[in-house]
Amino acid sequence: MLMRHGCSWLSAVACAAALLGVGCGHGGGAAPAQPVTNTATSNVSFKMTAGSAPNCSMDLRWEWTPVTLTPGPGRSSAVSVPSSGFTAMEVSATSNGCFFSTFSLERLAPGTWRIALQTPQGPLAACIVNLKPGPNYNGFRQGVSTCTQSTGVGFVYP
Repeated sequence: MLMRHGCSWLSAVACAAALLGVGCGHGGGAAPAQPVTNTATSNVSFKMTAGSAPNCSMDLRWEWTPVTLTPGPGRSSAVSVPSSGFTAMEVSATSNGCFFSTFSLERLAPGTWRIALQTPQGPLAACIVNLKPGPNYNGFRQGVSTCTQSTGVGFVYP
């Protein structure tokens, strides 16, 4: 019997899956964990005025606190990123300002969450949002104590 990568020729589909990292299904290794469906991904961004500086830098911490969640899969407890302290970030300035928008938190339970942005000097902004299953986008802006939740893909700033 013809063999390729440890799978029989008759299971060519399983072999193709194995080459993609899924496994042959007969002792060839465990299949990778499948994504949890019906969970929310929270994408957050903070926009600040650049002034004349070529770069902007801040120490930030994002915090998610559940308010009212839909029963089902996903994280249902508070989370901070980083879990303690702050992340020092530096980004290049653009003609529209500086955008600190490289953070996504996946696998949250859908429902109402409070998202807060903290600095070492204290709270910067917070808002209550309804996170639906799939991607969600919440934009924060310097000098505004709340956020704007986008109804589509991408960020909208208050």
